[in-house]
Amino acid sequence: MRMLPILLLLAVVPACKKKPPAAVDSAVPVVGGTVTIAEEFKTRVPAGAVLFLSARVPSDDPMVRTPPLLAKRVVAPTFPYSFTLTTADSMASSETRLPPTLSVQAKLDQDGDAISRMPGDLTGKSTAPIPVGSMHGDLVLNEAVSEPQPSERIDPAGEKPGHKPPHPF
Repeated sequence: MRMLPILLLLAVVPACKKKPPAAVDSAVPVVGGTVTIAEEFKTRVPAGAVLFLSARVPSDDPMVRTPPLLAKRVVAPTFPYSFTLTTADSMASSETRLPPTLSVQAKLDQDGDAISRMPGDLTGKSTAPIPVGSMHGDLVLNEAVSEPQPSERIDPAGEKPGHKPPHPF
């Protein structure tokens, strides 16, 4: 009688290790193309750099930046780099419908942090929205970050500029 719980446990544990339904294996290509580096930056690619690719809803206003719908991280890519963003790269729920076109961006990052912008990081974006399903979304890394963005500057005390410590009272 004492063996019954152990036998049940041995029967249940292997069943829990089964792969989830085919959602993981059925990634559908959404958009793709090739990332190249502008001639003037080809000698400035650091070893071990990380390529970040993202696709967003296009906007006519350059000040509007929507959150990424798709994103991919590639460690130490070689160029030209052929990419495909798929449904497996989705940053949204599976119920989110994609727009008919996407704006695709690429960033070659030295520190591997998608958010930071360090001098020497290279960026590029699609010149026009790319239709969903197209595998011809070519991007050129043609801009270099020249200085840290204001939100990333830190003073010697370790605090961001303009930061005021809380009032002691």
